[in-house]
Amino acid sequence: MKIAATPALLCFLLLSLCSCSLFKDKGGDGVKPAIPYEKESIVLKIRSDPQLNLFQGQPHSLALCTYQMKDPNAFNQLTDEKNGLSRLMECERFDASVLSSKRIIVHPSQQVKEVRDRAEGARYLGFVAGYYPLEKSRVILLYPLPYPSSRGGSKELVINLDLGQRQIQLVK
Repeated sequence: MKIAATPALLCFLLLSLCSCSLFKDKGGDGVKPAIPYEKESIVLKIRSDPQLNLFQGQPHSLALCTYQMKDPNAFNQLTDEKNGLSRLMECERFDASVLSSKRIIVHPSQQVKEVRDRAEGARYLGFVAGYYPLEKSRVILLYPLPYPSSRGGSKELVINLDLGQRQIQLVK
């Protein structure tokens, strides 16, 4: 009985060890590889409506704050706080997860092309448009950045934004 159980136990252990190596990712340790810095790899194409930020029948320019982040949690939390949208409109690094921030001024009937470097570790882009009044559902956009290798040979990621009369939208 002892002799018959030994080969079965040996086969079980061998299969168990082999199956462990089948489920590792390409990095080998179960962790996704770090996202490298990429020069001029993010292209923002922004189109604004002739009636941009319409208030009292008149179009107005607005500020668009862009954030590159490792993690969107602090950004999302600020969007829910009482003065959070105003704080986000400062275009400042409000948390350690924010890798870079930049303010872009957009005028009515304007097309803007903004080329940005991708910060090392950046996984999300956050956009906050300074419409009047500031309402979360109309002024916030969160865009998950793909891993560089998932875009094939090209390192350039083009993001098209439409700044309408009263809200920001991603154009696909």
